[in-house]
Amino acid sequence: MKTSTKVAVALGVGLVVGSVLGVLYAPAKGADTREKFQRQRKKWRERIDRGVRTSQDILSKVAERVDEAVGD
Repeated sequence: MKTSTKVAVALGVGLVVGSVLGVLYAPAKGADTREKFQRQRKKWRERIDRGVRTSQDILSKVAERVDEAVGD
């Protein structure tokens, strides 16, 4: 692995770890922060799941159209 790649990975990991620690040690109670984080994570998960389902529907329709076009 190149040195520049190692530095970039280390920087990225440091940013993520620092962000997480910053949130966990914020002035709000840890329990409140963790609860808020869990709610937000559930919202993100729902959005991602919805996006995946929508993408699957779109790709399925595109595949049907391609099959119809090729079949003609």
